[in-house]
Amino acid sequence: MNSSLADLQREAWAMEPRAAKAVMERIATSWPHLAQLEASSPAVVSAARLKANQAPALQVEGDTARIPVRGMLMKSVPWYFGLLDIEATSYGAIHAQIAEALSDESVESIMLDVESPGGLVAGVEEVGDAIFEARKQMDVSAHISDLGASAAYWLAS
Repeated sequence: MNSSLADLQREAWAMEPRAAKAVMERIATSWPHLAQLEASSPAVVSAARLKANQAPALQVEGDTARIPVRGMLMKSVPWYFGLLDIEATSYGAIHAQIAEALSDESVESIMLDVESPGGLVAGVEEVGDAIFEARKQMDVSAHISDLGASAAYWLAS
């Protein structure tokens, strides 16, 4: 388990520094509880792993697909983020929702709904490229609620 935190800390981040520090501190203080949970409740951990990276159902309002870009942005969201109430979105979930919107005949535009301090550098370029390519098929826009920093700003741009 401690290697998971060390792995996160070694990653290259494009994230608002105070938010990154707060998340890392929350994870570090929770390690003993998470390690105990992982050892004693494999079913809970297995369910959390499945849920962590699932793309939510595509939300279509009128003819616009609204794709949430929320919390920390990561290639793969660790299973324990949900248990620690750390909001995160995987790049794979964003990519999957873009693909779903593009294949939905009722969708004429995509709106990225951004509220994120940023996230990992690894993976952001590929999703940015997918967003850019989607513009060839339909209008794509972004709305930043309060915070759209670093990697989130990259995607919104």
